[in-house]
Amino acid sequence: MADTPILPPPPMPAAPPTPQRSDPNTFEERADGFFDYAATDLPNAMDAVAANVKNNATAAFEQAGHAAGSAGQASGSVTAAAEEVGKAKAEVTKAEAEAAKARAWAESDTPPAPGSKSSKSHAADAESAASSAWDAAAAAGGSLPHPLPSGAVLAVDSAGAVRWRGRAPYTVTVDADLLAFDVVCIDTSGGPVTVTLPADPAAGDRVSLFDGAATWADEPPVVAGNGSPIMGESESMTLDIQYLSVDFLFINPIRGWVLV
Repeated sequence: MADTPILPPPPMPAAPPTPQRSDPNTFEERADGFFDYAATDLPNAMDAVAANVKNNATAAFEQAGHAAGSAGQASGSVTAAAEEVGKAKAEVTKAEAEAAKARAWAESDTPPAPGSKSSKSHAADAESAASSAWDAAAAAGGSLPHPLPSGAVLAVDSAGAVRWRGRAPYTVTVDADLLAFDVVCIDTSGGPVTVTLPADPAAGDRVSLFDGAATWADEPPVVAGNGSPIMGESESMTLDIQYLSVDFLFINPIRGWVLV
């Protein structure tokens, strides 16, 4: 059976003109229209919202099941690992539930009802829950389909999915071997620097480099492919534009790393 799709929240019907006692000529007609809206259109709209929330909750539960299944691979036969996987499943479920709430009420700082949370608050809860889920799964000692890089910064995208934005940026002033999802300022003020892209990269691996020290025009750094092509070529690449910021994305073993 196919997974339940995440659906956008249904639109609310526009309210008819409000009857005004100061305008007796239109008061009765507008009052009838407003009563029909309150008695029929508004309840139907709320039923649609409730159905949407139920659908998206079901979809979130299914996605949580997939995540829990991946976490379960890490448990093995060790009791302690099984306990950590259980924690990961619970945290992923909370993350998906919070993301579904954020989608249902759209992007707004205003809570949908008194005493409730705004969508941005739900998104923050989802980010925190997802981070805990990944930490719990990693602590179980197993492998996940998309392991979270150490030092990664989490975010919730427009579809409600929790993703990482990359590692926290750092600076190198000497030759260095890079890891997938590194964000690196290469400072060549002290002399030539060669950075080597990750070995055995997987499709979708990304490395971000930038001239935060404004030294590349005078002393260009060199980027080595570490056995993989760069833009389909086997040669290293020299970065000689001041203040340049560039991302290398690994496509496949033929094209290798490409600039994006």
